[in-house]
Amino acid sequence: MNNSRVIVLELDPFSGEVILPLPDDILETLGCVEGDTVNFIDNEDGSFTISKATSDITIPDKSWNAQDKIIFKNWLRNLLFTQQVTVYFTKKDGTERKMICTLNPDVLPKREVNENKKERIVSENIVAVYDVEAEGWRSFNIDSVNRVEYGTN
Repeated sequence: MNNSRVIVLELDPFSGEVILPLPDDILETLGCVEGDTVNFIDNEDGSFTISKATSDITIPDKSWNAQDKIIFKNWLRNLLFTQQVTVYFTKKDGTERKMICTLNPDVLPKREVNENKKERIVSENIVAVYDVEAEGWRSFNIDSVNRVEYGTN
């Protein structure tokens, strides 16, 4: 079976970057959406293999300083706003938890405004997310995160 294609590269007139416009059927086959990162592997025969890039970040040391924690939390929240992320963390009772979650507005359920609802106290260490599998809001402590996977869902 020959899956060869010729795709013409485009030049972004503003940035000068070269763009490889992948057709929708290729994106679907890869499990990608516009904006995802892909890997190109040179087959050394004039062809390339394309695969969806995935990342897995393990947090080996919890002795980070306050600035590192802020940077990590902001990075994670920014990632959550663009895609589904799998977060592995230790719950208060010591058990390990895996949660596929997001803050992507396209995925979140619509909320009704309740003017009588009490305002919650927000902790700097807590990240509130939408659990995609449980279909509800959950939270975890940033200090309890052991691993983050993204680009896989």
